[in-house]
Amino acid sequence: TKVDINTNDEIGVLGTSINNMASNLMNTMATKKELENLNDKLYISEKSLKKANEKLYEQVMMDGLTTIQNRRSFDIKIQI
Repeated sequence: TKVDINTNDEIGVLGTSINNMASNLMNTMATKKELENLNDKLYISEKSLKKANEKLYEQVMMDGLTTIQNRRSFDIKIQI
């Protein structure tokens, strides 16, 4: 909502300032919403990447032919 400005005195200046603040607030709220949407997308991408990395780690530790743990898995367990 905008303030109608019909004067050039202090009240007019105040009205202009209020209109500018309202406009800035609307821009800030739109930017915040956009950042929230981007943050949600980033969270989803991060979860997907984490899941893919876990699956890749399992594949690296497993022998493809026998489907049992391989030498690398054994070596890592010994180090712990």
